[in-house]
Amino acid sequence: MTASGTAPRLPDLAQHAFHRVIENIDPCGDGRSVTGLRGTFFRRVDERGRLESVGRYVLGGREVFLAWGYVGDADCAFHAVRLPDGSWDTTRRGCPQVDVVEDGDGRVVGIRVMASTGAVHVLGQTLDG
Repeated sequence: MTASGTAPRLPDLAQHAFHRVIENIDPCGDGRSVTGLRGTFFRRVDERGRLESVGRYVLGGREVFLAWGYVGDADCAFHAVRLPDGSWDTTRRGCPQVDVVEDGDGRVVGIRVMASTGAVHVLGQTLDG
């Protein structure tokens, strides 16, 4: 993370220790878990002694986004979305804009993630990204 007020580069997960995995995670915090969405969390103590946390979210074997900040903070400090071409979108402040996608029967079938360009990426077990 950066004290200069600019968005940092992506976290180097090699500098973080594995913390835990949550299968079928709820990406929006609204109680709707997404089948197949895995959140893998990593931690490290920064140079100021604060505990950083990085979440890597993967759906159907495809990395969707990273979100990171400090343990104990209410929200993410930064995030970055993985684009369909495999590159990373611009790092942005706060949590990613993620919406749960439901089918006509109200079943959760995927997620919609907003990139900085305004492009929307829809991913799911039966949806194309």
